[in-house]
Amino acid sequence: MRHLLLALLICHLLSCESHVTHKSIPIQQTDVSYPFSKIFNDIRPIKLDDRSILGNIDRLIVTEKSIIILDFDMTKTIKIFDITTGKLIATKSDFGEGILEGSYINDLAFHKDTIYALDTYQKKLFLFDPFLKDIGAISISQPFEGISIQGKRIIAYLNNSNGETIYILNKNGKTLSKWITNGSVRPHLSDEDYFIKNDRKLIHYHPFIDTLYLIEKNKIKTRHLDFHGQFYPIEKYGKLDNPLERLNSFNSFQGYSNLRNGIELPSNELLFNIRYRFAQRFLLIDWKHQKGYLLKELQNDLFPSPSTVNFAGANENFAWYYHTADELQRFYQLNRNKIPEKERLFNSKDEINPVVFIATFKK
Repeated sequence: MRHLLLALLICHLLSCESHVTHKSIPIQQTDVSYPFSKIFNDIRPIKLDDRSILGNIDRLIVTEKSIIILDFDMTKTIKIFDITTGKLIATKSDFGEGILEGSYINDLAFHKDTIYALDTYQKKLFLFDPFLKDIGAISISQPFEGISIQGKRIIAYLNNSNGETIYILNKNGKTLSKWITNGSVRPHLSDEDYFIKNDRKLIHYHPFIDTLYLIEKNKIKTRHLDFHGQFYPIEKYGKLDNPLERLNSFNSFQGYSNLRNGIELPSNELLFNIRYRFAQRFLLIDWKHQKGYLLKELQNDLFPSPSTVNFAGANENFAWYYHTADELQRFYQLNRNKIPEKERLFNSKDEINPVVFIATFKK
């Protein structure tokens, strides 16, 4: 019944007719420990310029030349660092005018040397060049919570009383189509990127839904992830009005949930973080053969740093993630007899900026 309701929700398009197909991907549990060296050639750490203090990393984007960081909760800035040296290239914090000064930048996207900054309150996308020089703005119709760019299309998502709604916009911000993916959950999306994209396909996923949505022009292909009835029951979550009850329901659930940090590998596989039996595991989806495998862990055999990673994104050449200074200090403390000081990224407790790691894919 749950999957029938989900399918009906997807079919309820609000402004266009789309063809929807449905298939299932069986998920198999394994005790496999996947080494980083099976996916990546090397891992390169980039220490960020300590003359520019970062608070939180709300969005991390790595291009061929630079590292773009949105830190709006703490310092309310966008900062760009050199990908080779980690030196600060540009920073911007003057958003909005008059009573809207300091407006909240919800999300960032990057496409063809253009940075897109989403301002929900002003309902605009501000455009910047790679050095944060203002090159224009696009007006949008809704206070979207997140954006993604694919070719000439802008993918935007919004949560309201109807549920999670995905919009397809043209390059001028005009709505081409929209649809509701699920009406049972109201997640806050601006701190996560729930899309895996490249020039060929766009896949939407959600932490509490056991379905992947492949978006191709006006066609939607759903892939139900078959966890054999062990995925978190979203219909139960949706019926709980008390936030504390919802939190307790999630925290006490021993099955699968919290599907996050998805990236695409060059082998036409998808890799996600997933929660299972109160621990972080990894889910590998073989897209070509439509099979899925729960991995026991990823093993970092390429660089002396934690194996527990949350990928922030990937392109066709590399993936990227970061560790905070505190995470690295704890790791070095736990492994103080195994990692010589000369192999550590830093030894001083005065270090406060996170370290960005760039993992080059095997081809």
